[in-house]
Amino acid sequence: MNPFFSSTIFAQTISDKKTELFMKFFLNFVILSLLTLPIKAQRFGYIDSNTIISQDPEYKEAKSNIETFAKSFEDKINQSKAEIVEMRKKYTANEVLMTKERRIEQLGKIEEKEEEVRKNIEDIYGYEGKVYLKRQEIIVPIQKKIISAINKTCKKNRLEFVFDKAGNIVIIYANPIHNFTPLVIEELNPKKEAEQKFEEEEDDKKKKPEPANRSGFIITEEILTKMPQYSDILNEMEIFTKNWKLELNFLEDSLFRLKQAYEKDQVFLTDELKAERLEEIGAQQDAVSNYQNEKFGAQGLIYTKRQDLIKPLQEKIFEATEKIAENKRVDFIFDKTDDISMIYANPIHNYTDYVLEELGLGDPADIIR
Repeated sequence: MNPFFSSTIFAQTISDKKTELFMKFFLNFVILSLLTLPIKAQRFGYIDSNTIISQDPEYKEAKSNIETFAKSFEDKINQSKAEIVEMRKKYTANEVLMTKERRIEQLGKIEEKEEEVRKNIEDIYGYEGKVYLKRQEIIVPIQKKIISAINKTCKKNRLEFVFDKAGNIVIIYANPIHNFTPLVIEELNPKKEAEQKFEEEEDDKKKKPEPANRSGFIITEEILTKMPQYSDILNEMEIFTKNWKLELNFLEDSLFRLKQAYEKDQVFLTDELKAERLEEIGAQQDAVSNYQNEKFGAQGLIYTKRQDLIKPLQEKIFEATEKIAENKRVDFIFDKTDDISMIYANPIHNYTDYVLEELGLGDPADIIR
């Protein structure tokens, strides 16, 4: 099955960010699929799907419609969640007066209600849920339109394949003369005859995109490991991580002790004291969750700290790569590090050693050809 049409793309969330990532994914897949064509001579270019998507009025409208549709279910779900909170409060207030059978019965009702809410959320936002189906209905026509524009641009300019600079393939260097994004946008937004004629006259004065014919790759991870500063960064990150894990363990231990104490004392507590204890437990649980997200989340301090420390090294690598690309007249240089999209690359096109030489990190015994 073509992964471009895979429904798993929609299963995670309804956020704008996920919608944008989805659009990038399908553009990247279409572009990569062109690599299967028999290649007589390399003629390729690149586009930026971020630019194409941001300038497509249909996409903006579709994103707004999906968001509105998803929000239409929020009130009902929030009401159900509020009902569960109220049920738990009533249970806590009357727990001491209940028989064992009555407590089991009430807890069962609460669990049934929670399961009902989980099922509703899954039916609405989950895989093949209502939002998923709505997204399919709205996005598929836009997919086809953009794919068609990319294909037409490739045919008109006799390109064998096109890369997406905003996609999964990491492009370290790309000569702007090979950027075909404006032509795809023009294909998506055809002008009137008089307007088109005027713009063609103006375009003749500008330099148009040209097909590229030379490319190579580097392995940035290999370059980083040979930079002396990189080991210092790893050591510094290890210290940060260790200290933050110790703090997280302390918060988690405190939460465990609070829960343990409540379980032990709840029979002797008044309703007021129970509420206070539960509030304290809830606050501690929030503290643990917030600390985890703040330090270890997707955009947490572990991630941002590493980015800040490694950025100067990356900039050195990018500058060296650009010099090599210009000196060797290479139009594109990709990063093969952890790139699952680059299934095969002939080692003869590996420019990693050239970049190491430019950085003064080359092996003196190594002869570069």
